[in-house]
Amino acid sequence: MSSDNSNSPEEKHQQETHADSIQHEESDSSIGLIQTVLSIFAAVFGVQSEEKHKRDFEKGDATNFILGGIIFVILFIGTIYFIVGRILDQAGAS
Repeated sequence: MSSDNSNSPEEKHQQETHADSIQHEESDSSIGLIQTVLSIFAAVFGVQSEEKHKRDFEKGDATNFILGGIIFVILFIGTIYFIVGRILDQAGAS
């Protein structure tokens, strides 16, 4: 018999799960740009999951979140300013 056949299905599953978790930990050493942007949007709308919240604090870079938040606020205010300006122009109140 080969060594592959001597392992029970549970042992094989545990080995695969352990290998997957090691690979997952190695590939997630830091948070990428897309994950940072998605976390910022989730934080703005208050829908961030506890798991992702912990991930952000453990693996995220505070500078990226601060700069992303500032950029989001500037874009948000600019969008509101633009929309209100268009509405007032259409109403003839400028």
